[in-house]
Parts: sequence; C-alpha cells; structure tokens
Amino acid sequence: MIRTIERVAYVTGALLFLSGLVHAIVLIASGGSWTGPLSMRKAVTFGWSFGLTLATVAWATSYVAVRPRVRNVLLGVFTGASVVETVLVSMQAWRGVPSHFNFETGFDNA
Repeated sequence: MIRTIERVAYVTGALLFLSGLVHAIVLIASGGSWTGPLSMRKAVTFGWSFGLTLATVAWATSYVAVRPRVRNVLLGVFTGASVVETVLVSMQAWRGVPSHFNFETGFDNA
C-alpha cells in the first residue's frame, strides 16, 4: 500500500524529472551550449537528479521500519528541499546568471 507522503514524493519526483526533460528540450532547441556557468545544463541535471533521487528515496524508505510521523516529516522535508533547490537553479538559469558562487546582487548572494 502506497502512503500519501510516498505518493506525493513520487509525483513530485516525476514533475522534477519532467522539468529536467523540458530544460533539455529548450537547451537543444535553442542551440545553447552544454558547458559553462550560464548553460541550461544545471537546470537539466538538477531536475533529472533530484527527480530520480526523490523517487528512489521514497521507494527505499517504504521498506524501512519507521514510525509514520517520522517518515512523513523526513520525506516531506526532503521533498520540499528537492523542489526548492531545483526551482532556484532553474530560475538562475532562466535569468542567465550562474546558480552557484554568484555574488553580483543581494538576491544572488542570499
């Protein structure tokens, strides 16, 4: 039986993976470069990586004997962190600025 938090994690993981796929299509269609700090590559790899990792963690934890409340909190926090990190990296890619080690503005610094 799939728990609600696992279902949420699976759907979120699929959406993150789909986000990576959409960014890959944009990268290919635009003729952009796969290299460099301003490439859509990070949005692609973060979407694919966090999508697969989140789904895998949800699947693996279904076999671990943990109290339901603890499982809900851990999977919920990891799901939220995965979404936030992927959204932030994707947003920086669309802004055309580096997603890491970028200290140009106060927003980028934060």
